[in-house]
Amino acid sequence: MAKIVLRNGTDGARTKIITVLKNELQQAILYTTASVTAGNTLTNLQIQSNSSDGTTRKRTLQFTSSSTVFQTQNNVGQTNDNLITLFYLRNGRNVNKIILGKEDGTGFYVGAYITFPTITPTQDTAHYIREIKIEVLDQA
Repeated sequence: MAKIVLRNGTDGARTKIITVLKNELQQAILYTTASVTAGNTLTNLQIQSNSSDGTTRKRTLQFTSSSTVFQTQNNVGQTNDNLITLFYLRNGRNVNKIILGKEDGTGFYVGAYITFPTITPTQDTAHYIREIKIEVLDQA
């Protein structure tokens, strides 16, 4: 979980920040150890070459109704697995980040990314991320 702390913030400011995050960070890709830069656009070839499963598939994020927390929710009963943060790892394809962004007409806009310790799968397997959460807090 990430936290953004506002100095002299108000609920109005927090709500606006979360609204922007939910608008800009609509999809997720589990990505290899290749470098990525927030603000850049990835082509389908870059995604296919560096995604955890070697495809251009993106997960569409579903959000909780909170207006002051960016928090994904999953319905594991979904028949469309692109609506669940369930990723596929290919044997030997190391991953260490989840990229958040959205389609921008020319590719996939990288709005943010979260780095974590490298996962080195020894077989093809599924990897479930329970939630992605960013809280916006007022400085006390």
